[in-house]
Amino acid sequence: IKILDKKFSEKYARVGEGRSPIEMFTEYSAVYYRKDKYNLIDSGTMWLSETPEKKYTKSFDSKHNRIATWAVLENKETGEKFTHINTHLDHVLESTRVEHSKVLLNKIAELEKSTKVICTGDFNTFETAEAYSVMSASMDDTKLLAKNSDTGITFHKYGTIEEHEDGAIDFIFATKGMTVDTYKIIRNTVDGMYPSDHYPIVADIVL
Repeated sequence: IKILDKKFSEKYARVGEGRSPIEMFTEYSAVYYRKDKYNLIDSGTMWLSETPEKKYTKSFDSKHNRIATWAVLENKETGEKFTHINTHLDHVLESTRVEHSKVLLNKIAELEKSTKVICTGDFNTFETAEAYSVMSASMDDTKLLAKNSDTGITFHKYGTIEEHEDGAIDFIFATKGMTVDTYKIIRNTVDGMYPSDHYPIVADIVL
């Protein structure tokens, strides 16, 4: 995270804290935003547990303590506001991911009282699984709304996994009723190397 903060610092600010107090081994679900375009109105990090406000907690037989970070942003020119919440669900049990999704949606319902919400993350679940059904019952999958859309896997394990019918495990969800122009899976390499074991995904959303 320190490397990203340094690389992005000229144009971007970051919100979010690590899921663990041990800095060397922690993971972030950070939100970066353009400083020239947005004012930060509110932000925070919650733990996907039975006590979301209590730091470093885990529940529901989760292998790791998992988090979600949100930022309420205001467009400096238009005054338009929206919330971006970013997360990473546990990778072992689907029942855990279902409960994590419910905790996440409780927070999203609170945030949607004042702004539209975009939720991004590695959900570690396929579209045929229960956790996806829980999320998509309350929010729209932007891939399905996009006028120009892409399909395929998002976890590729540094190019060692071929395309298969199960598809994505990373998603961009949005408050129901929003308009999506494009959804794209970025499969580029940098100097012949993948920057991650997941493909980045991008959606062009009209607030």
